[in-house]
Amino acid sequence: MGASERTPLEELIVRVWSETLQAPDADEETDFFSIGGDSLTALRAASELSTSLGLGEGDSNRLLVEIFATPTPRGLAEWLVREVGADAHLSTSASAGS
Repeated sequence: MGASERTPLEELIVRVWSETLQAPDADEETDFFSIGGDSLTALRAASELSTSLGLGEGDSNRLLVEIFATPTPRGLAEWLVREVGADAHLSTSASAGS
């Protein structure tokens, strides 16, 4: 799947991975930890994603744990949609920023 075929949520996660880890070649299948991620950068990435999606504290904590369990943007996006309804959060955040 190329960049043009990514979901908006995958795009957001890839952007956060790229910025947090200074890894411009990250894509939707990039494993966070294989490109230099560790517990501290996972915390930063989770915080950035939580803020961007407008997640509450409980969902933010679950997101941090899930980065360790599902460390690719595609897998994490699927989890976010399934577990916290992130598509709705993404739409709301995008509307608020307009």
